[in-house]
Amino acid sequence: MSAAGGESEHGGACSSCLRRSWLLSQLSAPLDYQFRTLERLTELLALSDEHLLRALGGRRRTELTVGYAHFEAQNLPTTKGAQTVCRHRSSYPRSLRDAGSPPMLKVEGGVSRLAELTAAPTVAILGSSRASDYGVEMAKSLARGLAASGVTVAGGLCDGIEVAAHAGALEVNGATVAVLPGDLDAGPPAKRRSLYERVRYRGCGVAELPRGSEARRWGLVASQRILVRLAQLVVVVEAREHPGDLAGARIARALGRPLAAIPGRVTSPASRLLNGAHL
Repeated sequence: MSAAGGESEHGGACSSCLRRSWLLSQLSAPLDYQFRTLERLTELLALSDEHLLRALGGRRRTELTVGYAHFEAQNLPTTKGAQTVCRHRSSYPRSLRDAGSPPMLKVEGGVSRLAELTAAPTVAILGSSRASDYGVEMAKSLARGLAASGVTVAGGLCDGIEVAAHAGALEVNGATVAVLPGDLDAGPPAKRRSLYERVRYRGCGVAELPRGSEARRWGLVASQRILVRLAQLVVVVEAREHPGDLAGARIARALGRPLAAIPGRVTSPASRLLNGAHL
């Protein structure tokens, strides 16, 4: 079926980039097992396809090598209304063209809309999934003000800070970009689907894995590298000393991206990062 804009879903990405996405989905379980730190995940995702198969193929290496050699893009399952775009296309976000970025994205809301939104000033709002009421209100207020000023708000769809940021931007009819850790069909849990529908209507949903890919721990961390690169500024609103909360901030520091924080209450465990914990 054709996606929005009249282009078939896989028509916006070349075969090599689609094959890389397929390979990552096939190696999702060993990626989850092998990665222990952000640095280790970064190393694994930087490997070539051949070296990734050697490192993570295990007992399935022969099977996956055969599947890789005979890969055909048209056999990938499609997502109704989605499009793909890869780094070999002019419409791929410029900020995602470095070696540490995913080679392709699946997009709901349209590739042209994603290009338009990320060409505008973009701020990623990240933080704890166990945020305090104070943190949630701060994230919502910040996103509301940014969106009212024409700034694109980007974030994941985890509970707490990220959901609050999308909700705040949508209150003023702003457009947001949501990056999902698995595939677009999996989407967010039921309690956040209504919010995601509004995000897709006004902005974009983005994922790097094909249909049928589960949202695993490594995908949650990997999605942060997309968010940070799409934004000119990363703002952390409350963060625990937890890999999921700190990944975005650490990636921003490693890339030399501007990083800001909204101070939380000094007595709150959700504000450990902002009150002196090491990145």
